[in-house]
Amino acid sequence: MLYQDTTINDGADSQILHPGSRRLFSLWETLRAERAFPTREEFGFEPIKDLMPDLLVLDRDHLRNSYRFRLAGTRVCRLLGENQTGKDPLMGWDSFEADVIGKHLGMALSECQPALVRMRLKTDNGQIVAAELIVLPVQMRESNRIQLLGGMFAFRDAQVIGHTSIIVRELISARMIWTEHREAPKRPSTSQISRPKFRSLSVIDGGKA
Repeated sequence: MLYQDTTINDGADSQILHPGSRRLFSLWETLRAERAFPTREEFGFEPIKDLMPDLLVLDRDHLRNSYRFRLAGTRVCRLLGENQTGKDPLMGWDSFEADVIGKHLGMALSECQPALVRMRLKTDNGQIVAAELIVLPVQMRESNRIQLLGGMFAFRDAQVIGHTSIIVRELISARMIWTEHREAPKRPSTSQISRPKFRSLSVIDGGKA
């Protein structure tokens, strides 16, 4: 494990390695303007429609203090070897690394700031794949509750690798991207964070929900 826990203050875009992560972060920055975060319905995905298979949405279950994939794009599922919708994104990590990643997901929600996680994945056919996960806070429709919209981007095409599962996950780094905003974020009320309400699922182009 080569874990580093760091923060990014200046030149955040240059610190994000994968072009897909940078494009998603740039769109999020443009949409939020001077606010802490945009709303989810403000995300018009036309500028990044080619990234749809790499996108994901995470919900937090505050009662169980856990996370679930509300949506996982087809390339995310192919990279991890199975459909991720409804699964815990911390599943498969050892307890320390799961705790580190969970801490950064929690900070992304509580501090309304993006988080960036880099990892090394070992496949069942012995190949090593580096990947970058970025999560960005967005406000849910008609609610003050916050979701994490993000992307998981492999530095190699999972389809070319030809694997069927990930057998080892190694955390390389986890960091927060501290951004500035003029408008104070609206905090969820106690009643709003008691338990996420899952809507019926539907299939979208490039992902599974």
